[in-house]
Amino acid sequence: MEEVAAFFDDSGDLEAGTNRNIFCLGMVVLQVNDIMRLSDTWLQMLARHLKLSANVLAVNGIEVKSSDIYDLRKRLRGSQPLKAEQKPLYNMGLNTTQRVDELIDNIWEFLSTPPVSYIYLASLANKEKTWRRFKESRYEEFLEMHRLRQSTKGIRMELSLFIGEKAFEWLLQRLNYMGNPGEKDYPGAFLIGDENAVTTSMYKSQARAQAGFSNYTSLPKIANNVWFGSSAHNPCLQIADWVAFAVRTWAEGRQDTNTRLSGLLPNFRGYPNNIMGWGIVPIPSEDDFPKLTT
Repeated sequence: MEEVAAFFDDSGDLEAGTNRNIFCLGMVVLQVNDIMRLSDTWLQMLARHLKLSANVLAVNGIEVKSSDIYDLRKRLRGSQPLKAEQKPLYNMGLNTTQRVDELIDNIWEFLSTPPVSYIYLASLANKEKTWRRFKESRYEEFLEMHRLRQSTKGIRMELSLFIGEKAFEWLLQRLNYMGNPGEKDYPGAFLIGDENAVTTSMYKSQARAQAGFSNYTSLPKIANNVWFGSSAHNPCLQIADWVAFAVRTWAEGRQDTNTRLSGLLPNFRGYPNNIMGWGIVPIPSEDDFPKLTT
């Protein structure tokens, strides 16, 4: 039986009333014995573009977050001031749009042809349609309070937690299904998430599973073994970040990234005919997103 690890990170935001309506959790599932090889190869790839060795990158916790890298390219093109977190990357060699583009291309190539065997999973939520499907009265109440310029802090938190909880719960469901006879054969998985992710929602989902109120976590190790750590020191979390980013931006129809997802699709559960539903969980339904072509 395989001992596997599942690393996950989020892309987008959970807030109501923002200009981002898509939220995604991305996950990479691999055998424990392959973690070091995948991590080392990822760092070696990054080191070719930065003025540091792979060992220094690992020790100092230097990472390339998907949203930061794409924003860095945008700022370099427009000669805009850099964010504080982008300045170290600029000083390490990502100081022209050409160099940033070369890194971006190599990252997508790495994710499409990884050095080890792994599986991608994702849960993808259209926030407004999810609230209208499951929390319509509360969402309408939020909209009215917002229109009247009343404080919406409490109800915004409630709606946000609902999206995060469901996205994590249904992601665990797909991971759980992977342990079914005939697909995979492992006793469970331990999960590691980015500490900057929506941990409150995820802890709530985990607690429900541990209490026996969830239908999606019959494997005890999935319900009981969830930890959060820094993606700066964990290449597998960095990969999960890019997976979540790829799925979210495809769902948003972003022209600069929506073609990148096609290279990742063969590594998704359910490829080629059942990715939507098996590998990518559409919330509330598949009809709420673009058609996925393989």
